[in-house]
Amino acid sequence: MVYDFVLALHIVAVLVAFGPVFAYPVALRAARVAGSGALATFHQGQVLLVRYATFAMVVVLGAGLYLALDRFSLGDPWISATFVVLFVLFGLYGAVLAPTERRAAELAGRDASAGAPSGEYDAAARRLSNVMSVAGLLVALAIVLMTVKPGA
Repeated sequence: MVYDFVLALHIVAVLVAFGPVFAYPVALRAARVAGSGALATFHQGQVLLVRYATFAMVVVLGAGLYLALDRFSLGDPWISATFVVLFVLFGLYGAVLAPTERRAAELAGRDASAGAPSGEYDAAARRLSNVMSVAGLLVALAIVLMTVKPGA
């Protein structure tokens, strides 16, 4: 029963932490169509989501450790690889995503009065889109590893 509860918690935390990665391109496009003011609001919301996602990633890690230790071994290659993916995602969120989102929110707010995004904003938005693409691929890889359990 405890295992099942922790598994459910783990899955919900994964949704909170990484769901926005997959919605990002659609939401960014909608904000761009709505105008510069919407871009600033979008990125301010993303800054908040990154904070929630970071907390959720800690829950993913803790629950994942419990699940792995309860039924498997940390030495299993699919578990080790998944933890590596998670730690890379922690790094991307902390070192790239969070500061770039803050900068994009600042730039979009500044550019709102001009009526159009600046080249500086566009560069930050491209960087964010690239990071989100990488994060999406890493999350997909982790999901495949966790469901297929190669070698188990």
